[in-house]
Amino acid sequence: MRKMKKELELISAVFYFLLVLASTVYASGPSHSHAEDSLSPKAYLMQYCENEIPTSPLPKFLLARASPLTGSQAALFAGMASRNALSSHIDSFCKSADLFCGKDAELRNQNVPSTSQGIYHQGIYQNSYHQSTYSQTSQACKFYKQKRGAVGDKNDDGVVREHDCIMPGTFFRENTLKNGTIIPMPDITDRNPRRSFLPRSIESKLPFSTSNFQEVKRIFLTSSTSKVEARMNATLRLCELTPNAGETKRCVRSAEDMIDFAASRLGRSIKIRTTENTNGSGMDVMLGKVRTVDGGKAIDAVSCHQGFYPYLVYLCHALPNARVYEVDILDTATKAKINRGSAICHLDTSSWSSNHPAFSLLGSAPGEIEVCHWFYQSDFAWTIDA
Repeated sequence: MRKMKKELELISAVFYFLLVLASTVYASGPSHSHAEDSLSPKAYLMQYCENEIPTSPLPKFLLARASPLTGSQAALFAGMASRNALSSHIDSFCKSADLFCGKDAELRNQNVPSTSQGIYHQGIYQNSYHQSTYSQTSQACKFYKQKRGAVGDKNDDGVVREHDCIMPGTFFRENTLKNGTIIPMPDITDRNPRRSFLPRSIESKLPFSTSNFQEVKRIFLTSSTSKVEARMNATLRLCELTPNAGETKRCVRSAEDMIDFAASRLGRSIKIRTTENTNGSGMDVMLGKVRTVDGGKAIDAVSCHQGFYPYLVYLCHALPNARVYEVDILDTATKAKINRGSAICHLDTSSWSSNHPAFSLLGSAPGEIEVCHWFYQSDFAWTIDA
């Protein structure tokens, strides 16, 4: 009897262990695959890219932002996210996943730029201009004001407000894109703190909305950091804005989500176009050879612009009726090539707000002109691979 009792106790213990194990596995969520568990997030992303867009390997700069977590770390943190337990391990999570949160965000709060140039200056969310979405208080704007002045609204005293300044060269007309043209190039430097993507197995379990912003703060911030909070909330508000006429947009929170969105709009044979480096930023530059994508036809393109958030988030929008250009950027003195820029021209601006800064800079109105801009560092466009 005593032996049978011990066997029953052992069976019960084993059953209880298996039950707990099954519960843990279930809590981590069924939304990601076994391959995602066994591979590192970076290896999984490379495999996913090969399967979904086989003709378009991700460029090095984007692959470098893949999550540095190991497969076991990703599974561990995904389980914590499912159990709403990440906030108890936030510093180790932020450090391991290469994020901007926890104590790191608190210490570096003062170094966070007030706006993301790529989003707020390239006219991505036209209807948000009234909420000062295009405000610019970064070092880049101050630099421009010192070098050559900036265009901006004036207050009652007739003084240009620094937070409303529009850097020369931020927007331009399509006929500017000619060999030999000398134009000012805005500061296209990415001034955001470095962050990596989160694996989809983790980010899909985290809150991402203005209505849940208190919970977002509880997870990612160890104390009140006003500038970081304001920037995070601004990104969420942008993500929730109603698209303009003819526009389809999505905030993508993983590289896999971005690939899915681009492929859903353009097909699987696609390619990323982006500016090669930041050379020429804040200077007058000469345009060299100008090439159009797909023979200069008006095409559909998916533009993606980095938002500010603890992990890497891109605000992507699909727009019809655009032309994408790749342009050699030359030094005005030596005529040597210093960069290769990618630019997009929006051919139909009829649905844009009349307060859009492009019209202040170019002196026109919605629907009367096309508007072009460069892609800033870390921003890019997906196009058909033609």
